[in-house]
Order: sequence, then C-alpha cells, then structure tokens
Amino acid sequence: DVERSPADDHEAILLAQVGPPSFYRTPTSSSSLGTSSLPQQSWVFGVHVSSDDYPRAAARKLSFYAQQRQQQQQAQLVNTNNNNNNLKATLPVRIVSRTSSEFFASTCAAAAAELQGLGFQNVQQFSFDPDGDD
Repeated sequence: DVERSPADDHEAILLAQVGPPSFYRTPTSSSSLGTSSLPQQSWVFGVHVSSDDYPRAAARKLSFYAQQRQQQQQAQLVNTNNNNNNLKATLPVRIVSRTSSEFFASTCAAAAAELQGLGFQNVQQFSFDPDGDD
C-alpha cells in the first residue's frame, strides 16, 4: 500500500519491480476518473518476472535435448524393430527444494508442472530440511 496509494491518488504510473500477483489485483472500486468500477490499482504495472516462470527456459532446453537425442536414437535404430523408445517418458528428472523456503517450493513446483506439460513422465520432487536433514 505504501507504493500503490500514491500512484492511485496522483494517477501516476508506478512500474513495480516486485510483488506477488495479488499486489497487482484487487476488487474493483470507484475511481476519480469518473468511469465506473476501475481496478483499485489502475496505475500500478508489474515489471517483475514471476518466479513461476524461472524454470521455463531450462525445462524447454531439456525438452529440446530429449527430442534431439530421441531423433538420433531413432536414426540409429531405423533397421531394428525397437524404435519406439520415448525419451521423455523414460528420462528421470529429479527436482529438489528446501522445506524452509516457500520461494524454492513454489519455483520447483512450477518446474515440475512445466516439465510434465512438455511431456516428461518420470518427474519426481523431493524436499529437504537444510537445518535438520543429513
């Protein structure tokens, strides 16, 4: 609210660098612009990249790698009967996060969802307590 209120009060654009998605969304309210029911933060815009997007590039790179490797394997096996190996189904992907960090937990969950959305089937998540696990 420290940043949002002045932006709304003075109808000045604020390019916010951080904040959860809820920072940019609130219930609608009346505005001094005379229009009906504009969002309360009509002057706040986010330039922050959500941490849920952090793993996207790495997941896509792994996907491209898996596709390339599968094409190479299929080219080598073209004269055999065993050319149905789906690397995305068999490649083990392990994601490890810390239990003490919501940031790492949510970022790792986003990575798992992205990988599964790209067709990886052998994705497992693990978490550990950095202060208690050996």
